[in-house]
Amino acid sequence: MTFRARRYATNYPIAIRHGATEHKCVVSNISETGACVVGMNDIALDEQVEFIHNGNRTPAKVRWIRIGKIGLVFDYNLSARALDQIRYSLRKSTRARPPQRATFTELL
Repeated sequence: MTFRARRYATNYPIAIRHGATEHKCVVSNISETGACVVGMNDIALDEQVEFIHNGNRTPAKVRWIRIGKIGLVFDYNLSARALDQIRYSLRKSTRARPPQRATFTELL
């Protein structure tokens, strides 16, 4: 039985560098060993790419391809800090907030 790292759902903007071209994409789920990236086309299996996130570049290889999605496996595991930055960024930025009450002076 092989170990599979736990994957975490997210919706985090990143870039993928493939050759000289940089593509803006979104990570839909991530683990310390790989990621599912949405918005990437015209790439072949086993292509080497760079996963660019928070100013960091992580080398990765294309493991699988679906329409509009690719699966990446990282050449080395993401650090816990990098993984947490990607995992928790969505929850902090899109968390539902209670409605703000207007003050009397704002209503004038």
